[in-house]
Amino acid sequence: MLREFELVNAQFRLINSLKNRDFTVDNFNLSFKELDIDYTEEEDELYFLRELEISLDKFSGSTKEDALQQVNFSDFRIKFDSVDARKNLDTLIFNFQNFTSGVHDLDIQTRDSLFHITMSSFDLSYRDQTIQLEEMSFKPNVSNAEIQRNYRFQHTQFSGTVGLINFSGVNFDSLIYANSLFIEEVSLDSISALIYKDNTKAKDLNHFPKYLGQLVNEIKDPVRIKTVKATQVNVINEERKPDGSLARVHVNNGTLEAKNITNLAPDELLTIQAGAFFSRKSRIQPESGFQLFPAAICL
Repeated sequence: MLREFELVNAQFRLINSLKNRDFTVDNFNLSFKELDIDYTEEEDELYFLRELEISLDKFSGSTKEDALQQVNFSDFRIKFDSVDARKNLDTLIFNFQNFTSGVHDLDIQTRDSLFHITMSSFDLSYRDQTIQLEEMSFKPNVSNAEIQRNYRFQHTQFSGTVGLINFSGVNFDSLIYANSLFIEEVSLDSISALIYKDNTKAKDLNHFPKYLGQLVNEIKDPVRIKTVKATQVNVINEERKPDGSLARVHVNNGTLEAKNITNLAPDELLTIQAGAFFSRKSRIQPESGFQLFPAAICL
């Protein structure tokens, strides 16, 4: 048994000239306690770790051939408690009591330099069944006109920020062992979104948008999200009209609640209730039900 191992404040740089990748890591830390290795009569390998922890202060990476051009983040950490694993020639079976992870100041630039993605913090807890993301942002680095040059037909583009996203009641076991996504509730708060569309372009008559229920039903792996809630939603919808002039609509202080987002019960209704102010004046509050399959809408 190895009772304790520590690697503290390591720094290294990885350069892959063939794939044009350059990664730098500052203050990398690795520690584990009570590592025990054994063998069964069938020559299976048995591993046990009371605690495994990995962390680093800063990561910076750049690539020229991958989808992401630049990736930076800080304060990354990952920790496993009470890990046991069994390994043979073609199978690895592992279990753990708890798993936590987190990262701060995520900053991503896409390869084409069109979009900038940021996130203030990410925290995950296996035992608490939670994931929390704070201050997410997805914004273009260039004008709407430049992005629209990449599309022959009408294309709706999105950008914006979300103050907080909470996932609660996340079944990590079903996700890890059965490729199934089961979540009790997803809540979003402080959303600011910009939607832009250029109507001077022709419509793609071969493309037909699908309802949310249809999109969920097309997912191959099992999915069940019981509730999705959004509060403090503010949206600006901007369109260039066929004559070239701009039209803009403001939707303020919106709320949304969707229930029964699943591909496991096609006969059940996916219900959506939403409310908002248009240009801070009149409030609407529709309620809809979408049958997952076949597609139908009930107002």
